[in-house]
Parts: sequence; structure tokens; C-alpha cells
Amino acid sequence: MLPSDEKFLSQVVTYRNKSNHFDVFDIDGDGHPEVMGVKYYYAYSLKGKKPYKMRAPSDRKSFYKWLYKDHYRYDSADQVIFENAATSKFSGRRAVKGKTYYDIPLYEADYLPETIQFYKPTSIPFVRELRRVSSTYSLNRKVLKLN
Repeated sequence: MLPSDEKFLSQVVTYRNKSNHFDVFDIDGDGHPEVMGVKYYYAYSLKGKKPYKMRAPSDRKSFYKWLYKDHYRYDSADQVIFENAATSKFSGRRAVKGKTYYDIPLYEADYLPETIQFYKPTSIPFVRELRRVSSTYSLNRKVLKLN
């Protein structure tokens, strides 16, 4: 859970893999791990903090050639198979090389765009407090009177 107050976001501890390491999971629980991927073939450069222009081709095979460079192939079903895929492990908060998998498939999860939820603001005090609830926020700060 993330803090509801953005001034506390800098206190959230994050762990980040090295960029040349992969996330590997047994996604479907069949006992065979896969490299985690997504069917989203877009990469943009930034200008300031805004997307500026495309950094890579947006078709699957050209995008993978740009992203993964080499050390992968396509099998007869057009599935990507990595010759070797290193993972990260952490020494304290520092990412170092972890386990390496050989001849491991890429799992391409369907890309699902984020949804935006709209709601009608009301003047109920409880709703205002509910929006601020997190592990760092005490409900004892205010006494709520609900009718």
C-alpha cells in the first residue's frame, strides 16, 4: 500500500532489477518458469518530462530486436525463447546477478490499458477521510459522525 499523502512517497523503499536482467515467474503454475513480458510494443524518448518521439519500431519482431538485441529465437509457434535470461537478486538493496535460466520462453501478457474511475464528489466527511486512508494515516485524527 502506498501512502495517501505524496510527501511520504520519497520514504517508500523500492527494489529495482538491473536493466539487463529479467523477471522470471511460473506464471501459469505449470512448473515451468517464463520471462515476464507484455504485448505492448511502444517506447518513447522524453523531452523534459513529456513523451517526445518513438524510440523503437512498434511491430512485435522489430521491437524485440531493438529491446532484446540478441540471444533469443522464435520457435515454430512464433514464441520467443531466450537462450539465457539472467535475473537479479538483492544484496541489501543492491541488485546483483541472480539465477540464469536457459532456453526459457517469453510470456507475453495481453496489454490492458489502465482505466479511470469517475465518481461524484459529495460533502460527506467520511468520504474525505476514506480517500486519505493508508497505513500511515490514523483514523483517530478526527472523530467521524455518521448519520
